[in-house]
Amino acid sequence: DMLAGASALVRAYGYGPLTPNTILLGDSGNPENFSEFADLIRLIYRTRRNLIMLRDSTADIRSQEDEIHVWWGGETNNIGLILTLAYQIQKSPIWNQSKLILNTIVGSDNEKTAALNRLETFIEEQRIPATAMVLIKDQPSFYDMIRKTSANAGLVFMGMRPPGDNEPTEEYGSYYEGLLKATEGMPPLAFVLAAEPIKFQRLIGISD
Repeated sequence: DMLAGASALVRAYGYGPLTPNTILLGDSGNPENFSEFADLIRLIYRTRRNLIMLRDSTADIRSQEDEIHVWWGGETNNIGLILTLAYQIQKSPIWNQSKLILNTIVGSDNEKTAALNRLETFIEEQRIPATAMVLIKDQPSFYDMIRKTSANAGLVFMGMRPPGDNEPTEEYGSYYEGLLKATEGMPPLAFVLAAEPIKFQRLIGISD
């Protein structure tokens, strides 16, 4: 079947010592495949490949190609790869007039100023053409906030958590299922899972 073939390709793909370090997949919305798809993600991560999983929008959304939204919860492993992808897309002919927005969510107004300062400092250090946005959680879940804020974005980037070393496949499959349910009705979405921390500046040719 398709997932078994994809797993075999991940194991075997390469030319001599040259092997790809990034795998691009579409999402699987079939509940019968969730465990097998979770196994594929685990294999990709275990073999130290980065994963980009694209999810097309099924909702009637007025997407605008003038905004690329990156959502960051503060973790460090995925953000370098996410910024690299978003920055390269922003340089393409279709997106070269787009605005890159780096979003985060805090629990209260007291946290907003400090969080905004952190984001703006991060943007300055990375030397990226991005705008920082800090939102205060006023919805039942973080995903509700993301859906509301990014409703008209042209493209949305989010990180995925890696599978645990001893995490059962069924458990990670449940996480994957929950991720799909939580992001239903959103604009085109790219889930990103980096196999290792990536230095954004080095990849795009910016010297320290």
